[in-house]
Amino acid sequence: MTQTLLRLAVTVAALVCAAKAPLAQQNPADVTSYAAKILCGTQPDAKNLQLVHGFYATVVNILNTSGTRLSIDLSVALAHPPVPPAAGAVVPIGIVELDDGEAAAVDCADIEALGFPFGLPDHYIDGFVVIKTNGALSVQAVYTAAPLIKKDCCKMWPGPVASIDVEGVAPVSAPATARERADLIPEQPVLDQDPLGAPGTGFCGPQQADGSPPEAVAIIANRGMKDAPASTARFDFGPYGQEDRPVPALAPDKTHDITAPIPRQCFGSGRLNTCAFDVIADSAMTVPESLETNNTRRGHCLRSARE
Repeated sequence: MTQTLLRLAVTVAALVCAAKAPLAQQNPADVTSYAAKILCGTQPDAKNLQLVHGFYATVVNILNTSGTRLSIDLSVALAHPPVPPAAGAVVPIGIVELDDGEAAAVDCADIEALGFPFGLPDHYIDGFVVIKTNGALSVQAVYTAAPLIKKDCCKMWPGPVASIDVEGVAPVSAPATARERADLIPEQPVLDQDPLGAPGTGFCGPQQADGSPPEAVAIIANRGMKDAPASTARFDFGPYGQEDRPVPALAPDKTHDITAPIPRQCFGSGRLNTCAFDVIADSAMTVPESLETNNTRRGHCLRSARE
């Protein structure tokens, strides 16, 4: 368990810190996307006709074969949940940097830790890991499945691996003009390794001396290759309201800090008093961007530091 938590913490740190590298340093080639199928979790219903009763895991391996350093944008596009034919959510995972010849992996544990810190939205998720960058990659997906075995009166546990499959993922190129655009991204002022949002880290501002709730804080960065015109960023607190903030025109690799008060009712009345919210760059979608899947990131903030 300790090794797993350490690996996830390192993954979070690598993905979040890498988001600060400018796309302008990439090889000037077409933006290329890869869609790797994923299946993660347990399907406990033996009568479900959507997916066979069992335990499923996926790991997507990414190798930089471009000959140069690349920034690689990662997101998850869900097909389940919800139940088809409704469209599923698109969840940003992060941005990872790879030198030529370096490799990285994204597995089900990483997806849950980075995209769903409070747990997967269902017993299992089904969809795609979407990978976008400005150079050549070799992408392979490894799929394993196991039956569920009853070990006591009430619980089912994964049995031995029943199948394993390795599939190559072919690239799909975007229009060449995509590389000539801006790319606005919300970034954390201070790296957050606490999924509950400790004050003073992530998108959660520092603890207030007078005991009032922390503010929501963010950096809006242009990580594209062209200037970004003035835009609007948003803190979305769901049913508790929204706070829009103006963002001035940003040259490549320039940033702008934004803050907003967090509605007190968003913290609720639980023991840890956590508020979850989204930080959205270019919320009005007025800026043509090289990547449109990395504009939103989820933030969490504790009402006060944990004892």
